[in-house]
Amino acid sequence: MGRRHAGGRLIRTDTVDRRSMVDLVVAVDIAALCIVASILIAGLGEQPALLVLLGGLATAVSMRPVRIRALKLQLAPADAFIFAAIVMLGPLAAILIALMATVAAAVRGGQRRVLLRLAFNSGTAVLSVASAWWVFSALGGRVGGPPAQAILPLSTAATAFFLVNSLLVAAPISIERQTPYLASLREIAGWCTPKVLVGLAIALAMNAVIGLASIWTLLIAVVPCWTLAFAYRIQVERKGLSGHPSIS
Repeated sequence: MGRRHAGGRLIRTDTVDRRSMVDLVVAVDIAALCIVASILIAGLGEQPALLVLLGGLATAVSMRPVRIRALKLQLAPADAFIFAAIVMLGPLAAILIALMATVAAAVRGGQRRVLLRLAFNSGTAVLSVASAWWVFSALGGRVGGPPAQAILPLSTAATAFFLVNSLLVAAPISIERQTPYLASLREIAGWCTPKVLVGLAIALAMNAVIGLASIWTLLIAVVPCWTLAFAYRIQVERKGLSGHPSIS
């Protein structure tokens, strides 16, 4: 077990790292709560069935997250349903769907420190979705607007989601692995980029289809999400990153 000297005293490194992690989680969650309070007036959208469907699909694809234990990273391909909620239902619905996916991944992920990880990942989800919504609305995106007009705002919003999520998730991973922050950020960005790009493409497709057919046709979106998860698992095994005990 690692120890550090400080003023003639020995300090256990695991204690120091845990304190740093707790401080980080508290800061992220306080910011997330402030954001939730600020957008409650946006409501949950006018299509409760669509909210339930997107939330259920996000939960389903998150029940078996891809665990990259060597990097202390966990991936769930639920981005498509979060992005779809942003453009179809609004920010609060998107946040609730992101939280549903986060809880599903935490419950089935089999990680240590589940509560601490869940607290951090929940705060990260709120901050990432809120950032995406702010960018979406700033670029003229409108909930329920014409699909063609949502392409640029939603694409930029997905980029904001990716950046905020990666920047936040890199911090605890860097602390746990005791590696430089930028190195952890590069690794996370490399793994998360395909997930966000595929999620954006699926969300844009769902937004285009929703006005032409029943909302239940959106069930087909699960297929590419599960295909992405399968591809991730193959890549993890190929790179030999599945070993090592395993915040995201």
